[in-house]
Amino acid sequence: MKKTKIAITPDSLGHMGGTRSFLLTLLSLHHKNNIATVLAIQSNQLDKLLLEFCVVKDIEILLLKPRGRLFHKPYFSILYDIYVYLQLQRKVRPSLILASIGSPRLLTGLFFFNTPLIYYVHTYPEMSSRKSKGMDLITKYLVNSKQFVISVSNFSKSVISQYMNVPEKYIDVIYNSVENTNKAVVSTEKKDIILTVGHVEEYKNPNIWYLVAKDVIKEMPSSVFQWVGEGSLLESMREKVKKDRLEKNIVFEGLSNSVNKFYKSATIYFHPSLIESQGIAIAEAMSFGLPCVGSNIGGIPESILDQETGFILNVDDVKGFSEKICLLLKNEKTRNDFGVRGQKLAAEKFSKSTQEEKIMTMYNQILEEVK
Repeated sequence: MKKTKIAITPDSLGHMGGTRSFLLTLLSLHHKNNIATVLAIQSNQLDKLLLEFCVVKDIEILLLKPRGRLFHKPYFSILYDIYVYLQLQRKVRPSLILASIGSPRLLTGLFFFNTPLIYYVHTYPEMSSRKSKGMDLITKYLVNSKQFVISVSNFSKSVISQYMNVPEKYIDVIYNSVENTNKAVVSTEKKDIILTVGHVEEYKNPNIWYLVAKDVIKEMPSSVFQWVGEGSLLESMREKVKKDRLEKNIVFEGLSNSVNKFYKSATIYFHPSLIESQGIAIAEAMSFGLPCVGSNIGGIPESILDQETGFILNVDDVKGFSEKICLLLKNEKTRNDFGVRGQKLAAEKFSKSTQEEKIMTMYNQILEEVK
């Protein structure tokens, strides 16, 4: 693939989460395989750490104008997509475009063109969202054998097919991956820390999370709930903790560039999201040997195997979440059994080697067809 030039263009890229983890993994894969690569990224999404990463990996960068609020709306979004395509053709002329999507239906305008496309979707339309017939016609009739749609879970695949009218034969599932070199920590010397990693936003269910934390703390006063991540609700949640005088038991850490230290010191991982395509943090937690408690939403049940690597409960089941977390805190053997199984599952299902092999196979298949 030495003569191949691949353009990677992410949209709705955050400072953490599966979309960002995937991008870093993908850029590393390209560097390892000597693939000529251009990262076409909106200027407001290129932070210092990502820039330094691209310099180290010898990744060329093409800065794009930010997608304004207007161009997130149906139909108007296509105009921005066309701008992205024209910039790529004018300055890069790629053999293949990989669009990494962090918000449903963005960059669907790329399906209008003949350049081979991989539309890599890290989320899914909400089941309650209103379908846009005009937008859906794009993916229903324009997707072809040179244009693959990739989902990060079987649940997401089903929803994308139904709500974006993409024929299932053009959708494949490739789970996001995690490092599998982490050793399970089973020491009884750790504090009783219940960890959550992710954006502090409504879709991560912080209100239910907080009620669960208060319930568990009443039962087990030495327990500590940690939430690592930034978001629009971060300060309001910190104020709630302060008002309830629970600063010793509930800590919103904010954004961290070294999340691994939190996984290493945690006892249980808790993930009660309202929306989740896969839940990369769950896979990361399992790779550290943590038992997991999560909601029965989206792709989470594909990551947490109920009563094998953790527990799955209804998204609003405060009592159930609290009881299962307390059960794990009180039962070291169950914690360790779940943790060992979870680490094995992470190594088998969410390994970087599996993800990379599938991506390289897909590249070769698409590019072979256009020779």
